[in-house]
Amino acid sequence: MLEDVPPIHPLETVTGESDFAWLKPLDGVSDNVQNQWLRSLVVEPVCAYHWRGKPGWELEPRSVGDSMWFYFISGRGRAQVGSESKPFKFGPGSMIIIPKGRWHWIKLREREGMEMCSVHFHARSMGGFDAMEWLGFPPLVSDSKEGLVRLLSLQMAAEHGRKMSGFSLSLKSMITTVLFWVARCYGDLFTPKIFGHSSSGVEVVGKALEYIGQNYQEPTLSVGEMAQHCGVSSEYLRRLTGRYLNLSPRGLIVARRLEQSRSQLHLTNITVAEIADTCGFAEAAYFHRCFKQAYGVTPLAFRRGRYG
Repeated sequence: MLEDVPPIHPLETVTGESDFAWLKPLDGVSDNVQNQWLRSLVVEPVCAYHWRGKPGWELEPRSVGDSMWFYFISGRGRAQVGSESKPFKFGPGSMIIIPKGRWHWIKLREREGMEMCSVHFHARSMGGFDAMEWLGFPPLVSDSKEGLVRLLSLQMAAEHGRKMSGFSLSLKSMITTVLFWVARCYGDLFTPKIFGHSSSGVEVVGKALEYIGQNYQEPTLSVGEMAQHCGVSSEYLRRLTGRYLNLSPRGLIVARRLEQSRSQLHLTNITVAEIADTCGFAEAAYFHRCFKQAYGVTPLAFRRGRYG
């Protein structure tokens, strides 16, 4: 005979709104706009490395062709991200975030070594806008809350180093998780660039960027074809891309092809000639010229030297 079983009482939630006070939405950005930009976020990993450096290590002023972050496990020093901003101090647990093309430098204390991870990627929203720049990610945040960035940065460096099956997809998932974590925890530090611009203009440029993303592999991709897809004239498209991105439509096509070539140089072992072909360059020699003009080194030197 079964014994009497005490009644099961309903579970009670043990958390309330105050328990999530550390969640901070983007300051001045409506939930609708924020959701639209974050929902459309597409991440493409480039590379991830785990480094150790001697006291006085220094990263001289530079800019690179992708977005990235440094996560410092140990080490203290000073850094600057953006020529208009002020230098700041960093230490263990610091995550230094650098949007694509942003000038920066880092210098350790003279008597202190360091251990850190660097993660390179592309992050696009609304069809192709650089999410790091347009959402205004802050240059410095702390990982003191739960160590998520430390854990995932180390995991990404291991994944990239071993290059096991599916590693690129794994990197993509982890980078996306970290970016959302930063947006959730440090939204009040963001400086969004998405206001003061016509929504219709953003939509047209977003369509053009999305079209480039879908067709950059085609050597015959033309500005006229892009404009027709967006429902505007070629001249109007040139004015819009110049206003929003400071590049011509043709420049955007070449830039996207070069971005993809950087990723393939890091993530694959296929030949440089094959990369030129898969990225939409009709001639390998033209690819070499464009790559060296953009990054200061040849594609092969870039692959061998871990540039950027």
